[in-house]
Amino acid sequence: MLEGLIAEAEALAATGDPEAVLALLTRMVAAGAENEAVKSALAAAEFDLRTAAPDVAAGLTRHVADLLDRAHAAGTVRDDVTAEEPLSP
Repeated sequence: MLEGLIAEAEALAATGDPEAVLALLTRMVAAGAENEAVKSALAAAEFDLRTAAPDVAAGLTRHVADLLDRAHAAGTVRDDVTAEEPLSP
């Protein structure tokens, strides 16, 4: 699932669309909603993506940050929105 989100982020980055970050965040929320039982179980186990899969977490955070930078530059997203929020399952 997360590797798919990274691939989607790469595809969205290639479009040059300053609003691409919104499409990616929408997909991330939808993916979380689709996997609510898994998400709840991981949260109960105090699963930390950055510890369990640091390369995946870093890649996803990097892509979100890049897309946010583009959105900030275009004025699409407020400047105080960052990619440094914790990644939850």
